[in-house]
Amino acid sequence: MRASSRSRRDGPGRWLLVLGSVVLLAAPWARADEASVLEFPHNGPGLVAMVAPISVDFAELGARYANIRRVVGPGVPLRAVDARRLISRRDWDAALGRVPCEPWNGYGADALATWMDAVRRVSSQPPTRPVSGAFLREIHRWAMSGHYFKGYERRRIQAALGRGQITRAEHDALLARVERGERVYFSGADHARLPGAFRSDPLDSFVHNGESFLPDGRRYMIRDELDRLRSNRLFSVDETSLVEIRPGRFLGAVHYPAVHRIEEEVRNVLERAERALQRPVPPAEVVRAVVETGRDLMSIHPFIDGNGRTIRLLADFMLNVRGLPPPLYPNELDVMMTLDEAFHFTLRGMVDYVGRTEGVLLR
Repeated sequence: MRASSRSRRDGPGRWLLVLGSVVLLAAPWARADEASVLEFPHNGPGLVAMVAPISVDFAELGARYANIRRVVGPGVPLRAVDARRLISRRDWDAALGRVPCEPWNGYGADALATWMDAVRRVSSQPPTRPVSGAFLREIHRWAMSGHYFKGYERRRIQAALGRGQITRAEHDALLARVERGERVYFSGADHARLPGAFRSDPLDSFVHNGESFLPDGRRYMIRDELDRLRSNRLFSVDETSLVEIRPGRFLGAVHYPAVHRIEEEVRNVLERAERALQRPVPPAEVVRAVVETGRDLMSIHPFIDGNGRTIRLLADFMLNVRGLPPPLYPNELDVMMTLDEAFHFTLRGMVDYVGRTEGVLLR
């Protein structure tokens, strides 16, 4: 696809969609093989929002995707392509150093098999199925079957220390076992019951502290990051917690929606998505509605773990039933992107998905 400096409709089915690159504080990052994305380099100079201009012919893209589905078969994922869609870029890069032949195992030895099964299940759903909280929970059960919820146990070990139920030595030993990859069931909870369940325990309240790290391991936010979080209607910035430790660098807490709000917030987001897509709309509006839905659900973070996988699969369904491909790369920072930035990131990922799949089929 060729970059364009214009934004216009160019005949039936053709939309030229352009957003010029935005740069907020220079940071040394670029990759030619993945879609442009917000980047928070650890201890780097700041945030970059790189959204490359892209022209998308939706009629052509849809035709290429339809041909792929005819060749491969409906609902059949390709390991060589769909494995890349499981794991975020940052985790993928880290896993390449540990298991270069199978980086998807960075999410666990069984994560890929579960993911591929979930892709098949989602793609086999009837196109008339409503996008609802019940469907979202069902997708989470498929995507997280057999999963060990490490963060769930970690938070309960930490809470037990705070209540004086275990010693510091016991706390440290338990966390060390969890971090080594052992399945420690300190809470006594049946993890088979956690897939499909929204967060409901205040212990599972989530806080964002920043994407960069101090030498002692504490996280901090840069000003651009904090401003973007403030602009997200679903986040709550604890202004009293903010401490500017250096110009433009802040310690503090930004809260995801509280557990008692999750059911309502998810329902509102998905009802809005259903209204937006219940009538015929141009492909660009479909993608924008799907992107907004995914970004809002990620901001709610309804599940204890596996939010990214689950929400991507729901987005896949919403795109696929309208003849559009999924994006190739997970968007790990969409909650801090503007809608336009997330939209163009997704467009590039959709084009890359079709190109990567065609490349695999032509080998």
